[in-house]
Amino acid sequence: MNALSQGVYSVFWAAATWWMPLLLVLGFWRHFIKHYPVRYTPLFWGLVFPMGMYAVATRQLNLAMQFNFLDTVAQIITYAALLSWLITFYSLLHRTGHWLMQHNKRSPK
Repeated sequence: MNALSQGVYSVFWAAATWWMPLLLVLGFWRHFIKHYPVRYTPLFWGLVFPMGMYAVATRQLNLAMQFNFLDTVAQIITYAALLSWLITFYSLLHRTGHWLMQHNKRSPK
């Protein structure tokens, strides 16, 4: 890998790195400052997907450039992305179950 491609990859990774704290700050602002209720919405998958992709990109950048500290970052983000995925999936199942129970109560037998 030449120096130009290393520089380009580093710039793109740094830009992606700025999105992670921004997502956390916006989530905190939305739910704790504006008191928007935390309920499942398909938009939550828009948080889960970038976290997973960032974890993969960080891992690949570490393999390509041999930055030892990136391996720890990749592991932390991988676990955070997995936890986010599990919470979002559980919320989807819970919301679907709630909807099905409401739907069954309304349907005539």
